[in-house]
Amino acid sequence: TMGSSMARCDPQSARCELKGLQRAMTVMEVQFRQKLDKMSSSEIHAYMVTNASHDPYVQDCLDQTFNGTSYLMILADAGLMKLFKVYYPGSTWAHDYTRVQAPNGLVIRLEMDHRDSGVGTDAYVPVLSDPLNGAL
Repeated sequence: TMGSSMARCDPQSARCELKGLQRAMTVMEVQFRQKLDKMSSSEIHAYMVTNASHDPYVQDCLDQTFNGTSYLMILADAGLMKLFKVYYPGSTWAHDYTRVQAPNGLVIRLEMDHRDSGVGTDAYVPVLSDPLNGAL
C-alpha cells in the first residue's frame, strides 16, 4: 500500500510521497487487473478498441493517461496527497501522459503507457521528466 511504501522513508518529504504515489497507482492497476480476470469474455469485449492501430485489447496512452489521472484524483480526494498536486495531463504530438506538480512547482510525468500484453498488466509507474516542463 501507499503507507507501507512510505514507512521506509520520511513521510514529510516530497520524495517519499512520490514513492507512495507510484506504489498506490501500481496497486490500483493490479487490483483493476484482478477484477478484469473475473469478467466474462463479453464484459472484456467492452474494453476493445475498434479500428485500433494496435492490439484491440491494449490500452493506448490516452486511456492510460485518463486512468492515471483518475487514480491520482482518488488519492487526492482521500487526503493522501499532502505535497503533490494533480496536474493536467501532458501531451506531445505523439504521446499523452499523467502528471503531478511537486511542492517546488516542478511538473513530473508518471508514465502509465507501458502495456504490451493487455489491459491492466505489467503494473509499474516510473517517474520521468516532463518533456513540456509544465508548459501549457
